[in-house]
Amino acid sequence: MDTTPAHLQAAEQEILDALDEYRAAPAVALARRDERIRAAATAADMRQVDVIKLTGLSREAVRQALKPEARAAVQQAAQQRRAGNAERPAPSEDRAS
Repeated sequence: MDTTPAHLQAAEQEILDALDEYRAAPAVALARRDERIRAAATAADMRQVDVIKLTGLSREAVRQALKPEARAAVQQAAQQRRAGNAERPAPSEDRAS
């Protein structure tokens, strides 16, 4: 049984919730930015190159902003690479010589 006083448990939970919200903020801001860019560019029938020139964002960043499926594919590929790297054994020191 947890013997931590209720007021400390509530404070700990509030701190953890604040931290979770802070960590999620970049993803939320990125999604909102992409939605706004996509809506404005679509409404004005702007070309990708025009959005790049206007924003100063990279071609890839604008491509992902305009096509949510492209961002999802990039994120999925990165996740698969990370999972593959986690399973791969560390290089042997013998091979380094």
